[in-house]
Amino acid sequence: MTRPLGEPLDERPGEPLDERLGGPFGAGSGRVGSGRPGSRGSGSRGSARWAVCVVAAAFLGSISLAGSALAAGESGDPPSAGSRSGPAAGAHPHRSSGGAATAQPARSVHPARSVRPPRVERPVRPPRVVRPARVKGTPCTADAVACVSISEGRAWLFDNGAISHGPVDVATGGPGEETPVGDHEVQWKDKNHKSSEHTTPDGQPSPMPYSVFFADGGVAFHEGTLERRSAGCVRLEMADAQRFYTFLQLGDKVQVQP
Repeated sequence: MTRPLGEPLDERPGEPLDERLGGPFGAGSGRVGSGRPGSRGSGSRGSARWAVCVVAAAFLGSISLAGSALAAGESGDPPSAGSRSGPAAGAHPHRSSGGAATAQPARSVHPARSVRPPRVERPVRPPRVVRPARVKGTPCTADAVACVSISEGRAWLFDNGAISHGPVDVATGGPGEETPVGDHEVQWKDKNHKSSEHTTPDGQPSPMPYSVFFADGGVAFHEGTLERRSAGCVRLEMADAQRFYTFLQLGDKVQVQP
């Protein structure tokens, strides 16, 4: 039979306490008392009190645990041993318990980086050509071997940048048949050349002795009259024509200045 909570155990006179408790403390157990089976001495009464204390402590402990579980259920978070105080796991770090948003610290904003413009490739300049210095007293540079000045009507021969022969008088091409200006090279030579384009008054090919050809179109140094303009060649007196023919070699530079 179940005894109401709080009812003292000794209110029933005549009923042994060990029998009321049941279990190992009952009569005849022989584990408490004076040593005789069924004894109800002072030892049996002390054991009964000790059992009551154990039951009461267990009951109070169960009440305490039940209260803690109820409190944890109301808060929504299970209690954890040794947990530190602070915001619950999963809670928003910038919101209070009431749900109101709190002020967040301002984030540092990096200034926009400037975008470099695309690299523009500069045109490659051709290497500067340094022309040799002009030979003193002539309009031509020192790298030439033969020099002709159309405006002055004179010509020279150079040897290693110095005047070797000249100046000598020459006749150059007339209007429409001008002697080509610029740098040229000796192409070929013919000591007894005759023209295939021009003839003498009696219809014979015009003689061009000691011809040194240096430009396209049959332009050459050769012996001829200086009294009139040529058809583009550079005419020389006989002695000068011979000297030019002997001195100039294939590939030598011939420079004609205006």
